[in-house]
Amino acid sequence: MCNLVTLKTSIAEVAQTFFARIGGNTNASPGDVYPGYQGYVIREEKEERLLEAMTWGFPRHSVNRKTGKPNKPNPVNNARDDKLMSAHGM
Repeated sequence: MCNLVTLKTSIAEVAQTFFARIGGNTNASPGDVYPGYQGYVIREEKEERLLEAMTWGFPRHSVNRKTGKPNKPNPVNNARDDKLMSAHGM
């Protein structure tokens, strides 16, 4: 899975398209969305769709090959199903 997101519409238009209410946290800026930065997400809470800003990307956990200690998780937005279960995958 890969994605590239560029938001060229208003928050209100996105919310209307997905029948969502604009939530409290909408501090993401429109335009390109990169892993680790704020992007808009539609989520469901108590059978209601909400549009909110959240950190974009999946946290990738890895282990330092030299020390064997966990590295700081880094956000990614690409995933390969053949790498998901490997020791150095997601």
